Amino acid sequence: MHDNMEKTTIWLVVGIALFCLISVVICLGPVEYAIHSQGRIMLISKLHTDGKNIEDSSGNIVLLRGVNAGSMESSVTGQWNGAWHWTQANVQTALDSIRSWGCNIIRLPISMEYWLQDAQGDGSGYRSKILNLLTWAQSRGIYILIDLQVTTQSEGQPELPWSGDYTLQQFISFWQSVATATATYDNALYDLYNEPHPSRISDWIPGAQQATTAIRAITDNLIVVMFGWDGDLTWVSANQITGGNIVYSGHLYRHWGHFPKNATGYYIYTYNDIKQTLVSYDWTYVSDTLNLPIVCAELGMFVSDDSNPSKPYGVGNEGLWFQNLQQLLNDWNLSYIAWQWRRGPSESDTGLLSAYPGTPNFYGQYFINGLA
Repeated sequence: MHDNMEKTTIWLVVGIALFCLISVVICLGPVEYAIHSQGRIMLISKLHTDGKNIEDSSGNIVLLRGVNAGSMESSVTGQWNGAWHWTQANVQTALDSIRSWGCNIIRLPISMEYWLQDAQGDGSGYRSKILNLLTWAQSRGIYILIDLQVTTQSEGQPELPWSGDYTLQQFISFWQSVATATATYDNALYDLYNEPHPSRISDWIPGAQQATTAIRAITDNLIVVMFGWDGDLTWVSANQITGGNIVYSGHLYRHWGHFPKNATGYYIYTYNDIKQTLVSYDWTYVSDTLNLPIVCAELGMFVSDDSNPSKPYGVGNEGLWFQNLQQLLNDWNLSYIAWQWRRGPSESDTGLLSAYPGTPNFYGQYFINGLA
């Protein structure tokens, strides 16, 4: 009798424990990966837009803050942890370092040529590398913005992705292929083409719309549409893309004269001057009046310019410009992605690192300090 009572008690405890576990699973729903953003734990899930906001599947507003990394537009293997060599260890070390900065997104520049040919490297194809990256990034709470950076190695970035080696139909087929391969990855986002620069916007928008429509037939994942190679968004009001879950993008650099000069002949760098310029570029109009989401898919400072008095930047003013710009984007609750995860200035004059795997230089430290 005593043994039977013990067995009954044990099975009762087990039953209660199972009931509690099942209840928790039912309440929580499917397990999702957690990411730390804005000082709180959030769940990584497929994103969508709601007015000017980017939201997760639970309706939480998500601010995407991260870096451009990987350089897979230049090499089949990309550059990871300082090496032009694809290994799981190299890639995961880079992901861990990026995550340690507080980033929740990587914009991954890729090549249409490498994707369509599924170019080989280090024993695996180009496509499988990107799919592995999506998997490893998702387990770390990182979204991947797949960015068509170049068409072919020989032509780089033509004014339109179909104005050189490829046709418009091949551009559309490329995005159909990418969407088909990545549709089940909740952390996949799409950037249709990096810095198109036709003489007329009417040459870009119809093709971008066709590619968007083709993607929408496959998946409702987030798309980022960008026009031009600067930060002027005045084109958006008359050229909105249909299909839902569209985010508009601009790139912001002081170095290339995207911003005017002040009375002393230096390109502007104060908070109020930057704000006034971006207002004139319709950033607040697009966000607040049109109620559309914006991501600054590239922002960056040129490291050597910060101490070069021979250029129209002013010693130290490049750094002030970047810090004030980042603060303004924080104040406006906008998403942004810094260019780029390389050593600066030894590898890139816009590099965030002083050493791998993730030691920041002063530019990288500005970025870390400003992350909100």
